[in-house]
Amino acid sequence: CGKKPCQHGGTCWNQLGSYKCACSSGWIGRNCDSQIVRACRSGWREHNSHCYKLMTEKVGWNSANTKCINQRANLASIHSQAEMNFISSLITNAPQGDQPVVWFGLQKRDGAWKWSDRSRMTYTNWAPGEPDGKALWTLFAGEKGHWNDQRCDAGFAFVCK
Repeated sequence: CGKKPCQHGGTCWNQLGSYKCACSSGWIGRNCDSQIVRACRSGWREHNSHCYKLMTEKVGWNSANTKCINQRANLASIHSQAEMNFISSLITNAPQGDQPVVWFGLQKRDGAWKWSDRSRMTYTNWAPGEPDGKALWTLFAGEKGHWNDQRCDAGFAFVCK
């Protein structure tokens, strides 16, 4: 156990010429290096150990946020290009005008853009010229998934995570 082989908070016990790991919740494997993938509820899709669902009801941002919370989820936060691509694939069936458009969990609070699930902001995909300061809530729009700020009372589909 001197080399600390147990990952992700696992506890190591020395055994004759070897070791054994007791893994933290959510992890398995000899060195606690494999995350347990929990099955998503019916109608939800899994990506990178998170479950997502496109909600096609057109509502304002605050209502969308409440509806996600009622599903034991949050409006989706996006932390990588891969996650953005996954969410973009979900919205291909969203109610459409010229482009598929959905609410997600980014909002401007106290002068800064923050995720509604309180996770750190590590990735952005703003459309050119955005955010333009016209609103405090964001939309995910179009084939490239560019983000745009929008008034919160406009009705759009939304993605829960």
